Amino acid sequence: MKQPVLIRTFSFPQEAYMAKLALESRGVEVALEDELTAQVLNFYANAIGGVKLFVDAERVDFAYRILIEDGYEDGENWMEHAAFESAQNQRRSELFLKIVKIVLLVALAVFVFMIFM
Repeated sequence: MKQPVLIRTFSFPQEAYMAKLALESRGVEVALEDELTAQVLNFYANAIGGVKLFVDAERVDFAYRILIEDGYEDGENWMEHAAFESAQNQRRSELFLKIVKIVLLVALAVFVFMIFM
């Protein structure tokens, strides 16, 4: 998986395994996280954020459609997820631009320093 994206959390590992099978049967690569902890120490499941289901960033839309079709997702969370992803991408872009500006300023300062030495 190139770039895993969290698309759903489950309280019970059984639900996560069923959703994983539904996605994998349609060719979507899936990774689960914390399923063993939730299985062995089920009272920790909510404390650790549940069983997390990850898919590749390129397949998120397709995976959500599958989860909605199969009844694992109601579709309301998809809009929240899309808005969250959009805001996250905006923050990444802003951070990238700030880093580029800092690097350019440092390079300019080094250049000016080398000229006057």
